[in-house]
Amino acid sequence: MVDYLDKITVLAKLTTFPSHLQAARLASIVCYYYGDSERALEYALLSKQLFDVAADDKYTRKIVSFAFQKYIQNMQKNIPISEDHQVLVQRCIENLLKNKKYSQVLTLSIETHMKESIKIALEQCPSLASGAITLCQETGMNNEYKKEILDILVDFSRSRSDKFQLSQLYLHLQDYISGANLLKQLCTSSKTDDKLMGYQIAFELAENA
Repeated sequence: MVDYLDKITVLAKLTTFPSHLQAARLASIVCYYYGDSERALEYALLSKQLFDVAADDKYTRKIVSFAFQKYIQNMQKNIPISEDHQVLVQRCIENLLKNKKYSQVLTLSIETHMKESIKIALEQCPSLASGAITLCQETGMNNEYKKEILDILVDFSRSRSDKFQLSQLYLHLQDYISGANLLKQLCTSSKTDDKLMGYQIAFELAENA
């Protein structure tokens, strides 16, 4: 098959050839079996919808993993990302959402800056919010983007009235005024649960000071 690879790749890039998408898919598979991940991804992207992101085989898993790896690398280096590459990554995330793999969706969406998918993952699985805060602190994202993600988490926590989580986010954002106002609101509340929450937050802040 390798002897015919050059001919297949020519056909894959010849858009006037009726079966150019099939040729691209075949070229991708051949490149994969010969250990050329770069070219395997290149032709997988050219095969467009013929690349089945839902398939569960070694070839598909390798291409999907490498597609995310290259996407993140290119973003970090400010290298332009092709439309086909963007579409493939989005299709992969949509497939994960379809299969309710929300933890993977959240992690990959944060790493690829797909903010709408972050919101969807949080809405579908609210318990992931605390992990998202930790991820923001541990990954090497720039401060501007980190703030954008933390702002999304603030809006999410407000919508769910999660006061403790909100206090942690204000701390990470260094929004001490909002944090102080929240603490004052809880500690002066007529509700016992709110007062206890206020005291718990105060103790947490004191321990981590």
